[in-house]
Amino acid sequence: MAATFKANEVMAAGCFGMVKLYTQPMSRKIRFHRPLLIALGCVAFCAVARLGLDLWLVTTGSGVEFWGITPGIPKEPPASPETLVYRLGILGGNALFAAVVEELIFRGALFRGLRNFLERFTVSAVVWAAVLSSALFALAHALDPALLAEPSAGVWIALAAKVTQAFGFAMIMAALCQSSGTLWIPMVVHGLFDLLYFSVPVLWFGALPTTYGVTDPWNLGYILLSALLMVGGAAVGSKALTHSPDEPSRVVKPRV
Repeated sequence: MAATFKANEVMAAGCFGMVKLYTQPMSRKIRFHRPLLIALGCVAFCAVARLGLDLWLVTTGSGVEFWGITPGIPKEPPASPETLVYRLGILGGNALFAAVVEELIFRGALFRGLRNFLERFTVSAVVWAAVLSSALFALAHALDPALLAEPSAGVWIALAAKVTQAFGFAMIMAALCQSSGTLWIPMVVHGLFDLLYFSVPVLWFGALPTTYGVTDPWNLGYILLSALLMVGGAAVGSKALTHSPDEPSRVVKPRV
């Protein structure tokens, strides 16, 4: 019993140490460069566009086919306040998991770890670390058992677009992490993005959508457009990878 308690205590201390290490700010000077603001604008536009499209689909009644809701899930609006509270818990829990766990793994451990390791071999360590960690993030979001059951040309196109979208998003989060010097800001942005992205299908049907598992024209069109915007935003925002919060640089100031 004592050995088990000690092992759990060590594990808890290790987890706390990792969270503290990868979330503590490197500097109190948080700088938002123009390229980074453009990249964040692309993320915000994709989230708001998704929310607006989903609301329109609810009014037309075509959301089930568009989202590819998992079979067996009740496809109906919340019938009671208890159901709504339950679905709010699903939505919030998913956003919290994505914000905390995914950012700790992909930006905290992988991006920062690769950056520190590659600094011994190349001056482009930050860029390579962002690319590699973002590629792993994109591949992790491509895992869908439904694709193996019913693969088709349209599904593979949607999957490729989804992977591209996830890669661009991850690159923007890496740039945000590098430029701000803290992991808290990417966590907040990631959480807010998922709240908007999944709010309508989760609250309306109580299930997370398989957005790249179906080939509805509206769904495919949105994913292709968002993939283009995310990659474009990442290309612009990647300039922020060369900045750290301790380096002097021009900060975007509002015009009076």
